[in-house]
Amino acid sequence: MTKKIVNNILFSGVEQFILIISQFISSFVIIRNLPREDYGILGVIAGYYVFFNFFNITAESIILRDHEKFKDNITNVLRNFSAFSILKIVLIFILSLILAFLLFFFYHKVEVFYAVGISFFVLSGQALVSPFVIYYSAKYNQKLVTKITSLKTFIRLIALCGLFYYNNLYYYFLVELVVNIIYCFFWYLKAYKKLELNFFTIFFFNRVDWKFIKISIAGYSIWTHLNGIITSFVYRSDTIFLSFFVGLAEIGNYNISLNSANIANIIPSILGYQNSVALSNISENEEIQKTTNGFIKISFYIGLFTFFGFVIFGIPFLQLITGQRDVIEMYYYMLLIVLSLIIIKTISSPLVALINIKGNVKGFFSRVSLPLFLFVILSYTLSASIYGLIGVAFANVINAIFWLLLVIKEFKKYNYKISLKINLRFDYLQLKNFIKN
Repeated sequence: MTKKIVNNILFSGVEQFILIISQFISSFVIIRNLPREDYGILGVIAGYYVFFNFFNITAESIILRDHEKFKDNITNVLRNFSAFSILKIVLIFILSLILAFLLFFFYHKVEVFYAVGISFFVLSGQALVSPFVIYYSAKYNQKLVTKITSLKTFIRLIALCGLFYYNNLYYYFLVELVVNIIYCFFWYLKAYKKLELNFFTIFFFNRVDWKFIKISIAGYSIWTHLNGIITSFVYRSDTIFLSFFVGLAEIGNYNISLNSANIANIIPSILGYQNSVALSNISENEEIQKTTNGFIKISFYIGLFTFFGFVIFGIPFLQLITGQRDVIEMYYYMLLIVLSLIIIKTISSPLVALINIKGNVKGFFSRVSLPLFLFVILSYTLSASIYGLIGVAFANVINAIFWLLLVIKEFKKYNYKISLKINLRFDYLQLKNFIKN
């Protein structure tokens, strides 16, 4: 089974490597060609979409935990979750229109509508294919997920190059619309061939078991969803708080730092997700502990190298994508955000993965996520109002430390023996054996 885990990680690594290169190139194209205020609008909208994620309930997340139970009825299970995804996207579309009109009256810029549309298409594209992505990943078929995601990334990157000629949010809006339509088409075509899904029964809601969906959401998915919302809130809400105290151009600069720093989140996110996949296929405590320990150690070393990479290459990277010489302030914001991500992902992410699969997700929400949510609101409000951009950047680190402490405290309630001690001397032999076995 370890070989399957490693294969999943390797294909995820290939996928994320492609995404990193794509994100670098697309950031270069977008930042160079869009006015800084328009880029600031994108950051503000992304922050508000954290709240919309409340309605983006990932009912299908239970597949990751219970895919073995569903294996004899997987076509019906995916049909049910796909139908539910369509309904929630309709609701989010209505909310997006309301947000667009409210922000238009606040900023008096038509670009607000395009920015909202961009966020909506990205979110809806991910939501509509999520049941298939989770299912194939859980069944150790990350290769298929990587192929389709990489194809989408390549098409999007080619299309974004048109911003050199049409440097406005309207063109960017059209790119995300077309690319996500193509992305959904590829997934539905694959599901039709491999799983014999009849999509007329999905779009017209025939043979949908609403009772099954309700039970899945109430028993598990709603709690993992709420935990995920608060995680997204911590990552993206800082631009909302800044919007109350600073201008769009300043938010645009901060958003550059934020999006650049999020590159540090890619590989640890792979490990966190693949840790969940691995744990969903393990029942013995000894194997659970061994697997989680391995992911914690690998995450730590990756985090360490990532931080030093940003320290060394951060300034030339920012200069390249912005075309500016003076990027020192953005550099400081970026380093603080990267540090916060590393604190969270090194230890918190593997432990959270274990709790999601083997623990009490409802208890995790009340004892970890909810206190974190309240703390983040307080820290971002105070830091944005008093210290502005640099204050919010520091608040990211404070929030990450608080999050880590809450997770460790929660994890101690379980009987798993996980070593949080890291040997600074990198044990190559241990890592080799982990991969080889």
